[in-house]
Amino acid sequence: MNKMNFAQFREIVLKRRTIRDFKKDEVNPPDILECIELAIWAPTGGNLQRLRFSIIANGDLVEKIKLYAPGLPKTTPAILVLYSYEKEEYINDFYEEIINYDIGLALQNICLGLYLKGYGSCIVKSFNQFMLNKLLFKKNHKLRILLAWGRIEKFPLPPERKEIKAYLI
Repeated sequence: MNKMNFAQFREIVLKRRTIRDFKKDEVNPPDILECIELAIWAPTGGNLQRLRFSIIANGDLVEKIKLYAPGLPKTTPAILVLYSYEKEEYINDFYEEIINYDIGLALQNICLGLYLKGYGSCIVKSFNQFMLNKLLFKKNHKLRILLAWGRIEKFPLPPERKEIKAYLI
């Protein structure tokens, strides 16, 4: 059934880190397309598949986005912008909660895929929503989160974790 065993998958998950130091190297946008494919196969609430993506690899636009997103690493060479498709029936607390789960599942797949392709990534929610909406507006879509990605300059050590027993209740 699978060519990868659990130990290999576990190693990938445990080794991937959030990267905040990127090389100045240009990225290869087709690489992220394969990772977006992984995202669209992640489970979604009600199978609504509301997530949409914009790839920003243009240096000038990346620099403009950084002005309104203090959470983006200074060396970010490319950004993946995640949007949700919005229509009137999705504007309520239930759908607002579900989309956050969808985003998390999709981002995990993207980040793991990028790692396997030799890229690092950093999920960023600290940004000026109003200003980025003006800059990156897409009709019928809500800007949800940013993902910085690029070649890794500095790979951080993992933070310590407690033994698994400490997380069981």
